Amino acid sequence: MKLYDTLMSLSKDLLILDMKLLGETGYGKLKKAEIAGRLGKKLLSREMMSVLFALASPSELETFEETLQGAPVEVADPWDVLHLASFGYLVPVENGVDAPEDVKEQYLKLRTDDFYRGRDVFWPLIEYLDAFTSLYGIVPVDTALDIYTYYEGDYISKKALRSGIDVLSLRNNIFYVRDNIIFHKSMPPDEDVFELMRLQETKPFYRPPKSEVLKYANDWYYEKTNEYLATRSFLAQKLNISGDELEDLMDLLVYDMQEEADIDELMGMLSGRGIPFEDKQVYANAVMLITEQQNNTRRWVNRGFTAAELVKLHLKDSQAPSYANKRIGRNDPCPCGSGKKYKDCCGNILDLHGSKRS
Repeated sequence: MKLYDTLMSLSKDLLILDMKLLGETGYGKLKKAEIAGRLGKKLLSREMMSVLFALASPSELETFEETLQGAPVEVADPWDVLHLASFGYLVPVENGVDAPEDVKEQYLKLRTDDFYRGRDVFWPLIEYLDAFTSLYGIVPVDTALDIYTYYEGDYISKKALRSGIDVLSLRNNIFYVRDNIIFHKSMPPDEDVFELMRLQETKPFYRPPKSEVLKYANDWYYEKTNEYLATRSFLAQKLNISGDELEDLMDLLVYDMQEEADIDELMGMLSGRGIPFEDKQVYANAVMLITEQQNNTRRWVNRGFTAAELVKLHLKDSQAPSYANKRIGRNDPCPCGSGKKYKDCCGNILDLHGSKRS
């Protein structure tokens, strides 16, 4: 099996997509066989292979190297090898996956110290950028590199890191790069994004411990805070919700909170899913617990901080007496910079603890 044969087994549309990803032009009038031949030549070049294999995950690369032993390799989940498979470097076969013979041959020539040094740049950078966009939503490239250096040191130059970012579009990441800004893939470049950038601009970036920040490389990860656990316990005990339904509801609550849903929208989401709130006191308690959870949920608008943390930072930076000297009305802009009214934002935190100072 050769790479050309693998490419010919794909649709012409998929071949054209790969050509676009690799920056190739002038293929509009080519036949499928001509596109496969041209694409195969590009994919077997040392330069392109070194980049695409550098972008493979550690487990994906391990799977590929097992194919060098001459037999197909079982994979638990095809998604685990999606990157290499999308370029024909790994191929589904009856007993797992295998690699074309000419790809194996070229790869053996590729395995040098320079190749592994390249992976030392690319793969950790991918994990951090996935984590940063999951935690912050939006982050300028230079800031992302500064934060990366904060965690990993400056043994890799910014120039080398920037060269890594330039080719990351060749991998299916949870982010994309435009105009020197890194965006979470869920964000279209529209007015809402620019409004989010405006609301973020005066706030610092949250920097958790290294062991914590890399958890955010999993786009589904979020902290299960004490406030989260209190809401979960309430829904389970007072409303008799359990199992997958409970886990799905908690996921939806957190994701809606991260996307700046207000308390009415959050309660409406629960009611819309058939959650009974027949008792007024139960409803009031749910509002209190969910508001407290929201104030302690990390949000993009706060660059990874929670609203509660920003209040503490504000009080510390402005030396708390300023609250006593200057009255903050319930309808005034919240001092945390969220753009919301004080009563709808951090005022909720202080109200819940009975310590509102206005």
